[in-house]
Amino acid sequence: MISARTIASGLFRLVLLTTIGCGRSSSGGGAGGVPGSGGTGSGGAGGSATSMDAAFAGAGDTGTGGGIDTGGIPVDAGISSPVSSVAGVTCDTIPRAAFATIATAKDVYLVEGIPIDAPTPLSSTAMIGRSTDGGLDPATCTSMSAVTVPIAEYAMGVATVASAVYLIGGNTTGATTTQSAVYRSDIADGSLSSFRVATLSGDGGITPVVLQTSRYGQQVIQTQNYIYVIGGWSSVGQTGVASIERAQVDPVTGDFVTNFAPAIDPSTGSPAMMAVPRFDTVALQLGSWVYILGGQTDIGSAAQCHNEIQRASLDVNGNLSSFSQVGALPGTLCSPATYVTSGTLYVLGGLTAINNPGNPIATDAVLEAAIAADGTLGAFAPSAVKLSYPVGSAGSATLGNTVYLFNGFKGTTGATTSIQAITFP
Repeated sequence: MISARTIASGLFRLVLLTTIGCGRSSSGGGAGGVPGSGGTGSGGAGGSATSMDAAFAGAGDTGTGGGIDTGGIPVDAGISSPVSSVAGVTCDTIPRAAFATIATAKDVYLVEGIPIDAPTPLSSTAMIGRSTDGGLDPATCTSMSAVTVPIAEYAMGVATVASAVYLIGGNTTGATTTQSAVYRSDIADGSLSSFRVATLSGDGGITPVVLQTSRYGQQVIQTQNYIYVIGGWSSVGQTGVASIERAQVDPVTGDFVTNFAPAIDPSTGSPAMMAVPRFDTVALQLGSWVYILGGQTDIGSAAQCHNEIQRASLDVNGNLSSFSQVGALPGTLCSPATYVTSGTLYVLGGLTAINNPGNPIATDAVLEAAIAADGTLGAFAPSAVKLSYPVGSAGSATLGNTVYLFNGFKGTTGATTSIQAITFP
């Protein structure tokens, strides 16, 4: 991390609460969102043979429509080359980071987060309206909506189940206050309610939902009726976390059925673990595989970005195995955004170095890798397309066939309030 107050992007994941993807896109949310149908296309071609193909070999399940089940990551079929542009600015007077980005049918919410290199998280939620064509309307932005959270925090994980949205874990101040709490909001008529303490169903709201290990900068994946919380950084032991927790949810009511407990690898009967502990990564499900790309170790002056590609498998019952390292990105990377087509994974921007204290180095590079029909990835390579400006640790939301990146670190010049749009034709 940049400092004890560094920005974590584990929460920078889109939560799509309605079918707002374009064409044959997934009807679910992004990482941590409701699993999508996987698209109706024929699935992506495996592409030309690469040196990584052997490492990525294995059987995976395809989506319900013949395409790849992406576990809720936005998907579009038949994409050619994306086009990047500057879409405007947010109404934030101070650039926020490590906030939850939640898109509904009416608005996009930027929930809390932390001012850049400041010790105290924000307690406000900004709200940006959506245009009549389903895109974004930055002119209808308010920096302080009516949406509140019981505690000011940042770097939370995000998941959506039915019409319920959850903030999971996070951090409040300093390096000793990672959170285990889970908060719930509900969507009604396209609007987000204020968050409250999430409780288990069936006991009258007595038992709160909590993580066993407090953490922030973690990744959240939802598959079938389970929510997985992967990795992160914890003030318990002041260390990165390799452990994985799981809770069962009701996909109809959105309620938690069980509390979080260690996820068990079905092949070994032991707790499932990451191959190496990381936070500020990006996670996505492709078929029966879950991938973790890059990520960060340590905080303060020891903070570093890494380039590992980790992969775990999901069985037919939604049980997640331990991760193993199966390859590497072309370079170190923390806190990027992603977009998935039926045949290609795009990795958008991100940080290449932390550069303590508080001036990380962002990239404008777009990486791409072919997705085979079984969900396995080919080698990553730089795309000919670049972002309009380098940015990492940005909030992201996919509306139609456009990915919007909000705020974040811009190049080597600090944070920005700009909004960047990457449109996939």
